[in-house]
Amino acid sequence: MFLPTVNTQSALSSALRSTLRCRGIIAADMAMEGVAAAALQLAEQALAAEQWAEAVGFAEQGIAADAKHAGELIATASLRLARHAALDGDFAEAIKQAETGCAADPRSDAARQQLALLRKAAGRVSRVAGSGHFPDTIGMTSGQWWKGDLLSEVRGWDDQGASVPAPTIMAEVVREHLEDIYALGIYRPWHDGIPPKFTRYIRELKKHGATVEQAVILLYQGLTRDVQSGAPGWIEQIDAIVPMATGWRSYEERGREITEDLAGELAAMLCVSYVDIFERSADATPTHQLSGYEARVEAIVSELRMKNTGGELLRDAGGVLIVDDVVTYGSTFEACARKIRELYPRMRCWGAALAYTQTAGRLEKAERESE
Repeated sequence: MFLPTVNTQSALSSALRSTLRCRGIIAADMAMEGVAAAALQLAEQALAAEQWAEAVGFAEQGIAADAKHAGELIATASLRLARHAALDGDFAEAIKQAETGCAADPRSDAARQQLALLRKAAGRVSRVAGSGHFPDTIGMTSGQWWKGDLLSEVRGWDDQGASVPAPTIMAEVVREHLEDIYALGIYRPWHDGIPPKFTRYIRELKKHGATVEQAVILLYQGLTRDVQSGAPGWIEQIDAIVPMATGWRSYEERGREITEDLAGELAAMLCVSYVDIFERSADATPTHQLSGYEARVEAIVSELRMKNTGGELLRDAGGVLIVDDVVTYGSTFEACARKIRELYPRMRCWGAALAYTQTAGRLEKAERESE
């Protein structure tokens, strides 16, 4: 029978304590891994709930469980925080958040693209921060497009609000591929009485492109600050802007592509990608000669061609804003959205225009809808 000596007992005791310590450390590590894995799940839930700051915090706690996935979550949430800060005009915070996203996921093309767009926008801010704008046409403003004073000036025109409520844009029309439409103001056709100032303003834009600079700032401020509409609630979900293609006849008359100019400048201010994918047939017929919403949609779909697919800029996007100068029934937006969703079925599409074409008949119908 073996009887351990004192020295042997001491050695065994030491070995046992060491084993127990190792098991304790392993147990603690396993517990920590469990906590980290749970933190990643919470980060995913926070992302789904659009709680971006909480998502970053949880993902940072989950790095021990899966560093790669945690980095991806941090990058995604940080980019959303960057977008939110940019829309508030805080470009320093926006750039900081975008840099966090790049550091968390260095392979993320989206993070690098967002950081580049933010830095470009910040440069635009620094160039115009001290200059006033439009004293002859509207009145002196700060010239700071990332603020809302120009929109405030325009709201007083002709006692009309700047936003067009959804019922006014023919709410009974079912637009299968569109989430919402925003229009900044009301445009009255030439045959509908004396045109108000906003109508004359839009005419100058459509005829000569003379008001593009003001128009872009107004549309930006409306989309981000027009609380009478739903636009500020969804503008952060926009990842790319697509212009409605200018028709050949319009280009010959104006000498420039107005909607493309509007969309490109708006994308730069919103710090999102600009993707020019549409072109129209040279022999396209004006849709205002057609009666009925569906007939207009089908006519536009038949004349629209996609000159490219938008590549990774659209493939990686979750939401697209289609931009036009004037909206009547929304058929142009619907046609563009249908074309986009043929390639990207899960894409969410919105439409934005400077003006809604209002006639007495449409106004009466819209008022009946809202009763």
